[in-house]
Amino acid sequence: MFEDTATLIRVVRTLGCNLSVEELGFDPTVRVLTDLETQRLTGNTKYPSAVVSSCGNDSCQWCTIGPPIWVSLSLLGRGTNIWRVREYVAGVNEDPHLRGNEMIMKTAWRSSTRTSESDIYMSIDQPPKGLAKFECGGDVWSAGYPITVQNLRGKAVALDIGPPTPVLHRLVLGTVGRPLWEYTSELDLLTGFHAALQGESFRLFGNQL
Repeated sequence: MFEDTATLIRVVRTLGCNLSVEELGFDPTVRVLTDLETQRLTGNTKYPSAVVSSCGNDSCQWCTIGPPIWVSLSLLGRGTNIWRVREYVAGVNEDPHLRGNEMIMKTAWRSSTRTSESDIYMSIDQPPKGLAKFECGGDVWSAGYPITVQNLRGKAVALDIGPPTPVLHRLVLGTVGRPLWEYTSELDLLTGFHAALQGESFRLFGNQL
């Protein structure tokens, strides 16, 4: 950057002035609700909710509840964020409302060269105890194309045509667990460790175990 300061200046100016929020990585399938909408739907007055389009072949929409459970702060990570959600229903003859139980929504960028997490979940016939219940999931699409780094930057191509690229992937899980630090006894803590290790091992290695 010291030998080619002109390029550095152009990069900084583009990041700060020219690129849209979508080009910077904002999910175009997300609509942030107003404070009034958030309070009416969730009763929350301290953190705005958002309506998120689903993924894969599922047509549901989901409304986030409160702040995220976890957000990745790693500069070179997958940008993972995890939220509590409920299904958002916008009826024709009634006001929008939420229905169903509270669930977990996970969104992260995956490599187009690797098997997606939702495909791994769907390949499991008999999930072991400790593995979260899979509801739906898949790559996130917008304007007829999967949301990838290339497509957000104006090069809309199919995954099986272009070079490897990060792809936005989303999961909805029916299991809403408790944080380990909320254990009530040593047995409760050890049971939580065992279930987490068993579920994660099966998710990573499947039938090889």
